[in-house]
Amino acid sequence: MAFQPIFTISLRLSTLLTEIALKREKILSFKILPKREGRLVRSARLRMIHYSKAIEGNQLGILEIEAVLQGKVMTGVDQMDRLEVLNYEKVMSAIDDMVRKRKPIQWERAIFLIHTLTTKKLISQEKIGHYRKGPVFIV
Repeated sequence: MAFQPIFTISLRLSTLLTEIALKREKILSFKILPKREGRLVRSARLRMIHYSKAIEGNQLGILEIEAVLQGKVMTGVDQMDRLEVLNYEKVMSAIDDMVRKRKPIQWERAIFLIHTLTTKKLISQEKIGHYRKGPVFIV
């Protein structure tokens, strides 16, 4: 039995959906200049790092993260926050490399690599890059 939605597509809704489809196709057909694409990619990556680290409690703002990634020496920046950002950038680069190679990904190996890069100098060496031994609790 096929799904029967409890609504009808009005002429107005149909017109709007058609407009959306046409605008989507127009956007997809645009060529992005390499210089602009590079800026867009850097901006998106910077924001991804910021928001991903912020939900983990990292106190650095976007401008501070950008400065850290540019290798600028900054005073008053928590070194753990700085290391988290640098580690996350290494993770992003490693994932880019995996995708660029276009080879099948060995997932378990990739997960251990990501864990190693993410936690380097943040947790003790014996806990890096392998499964945990024993129970884990969230408190």
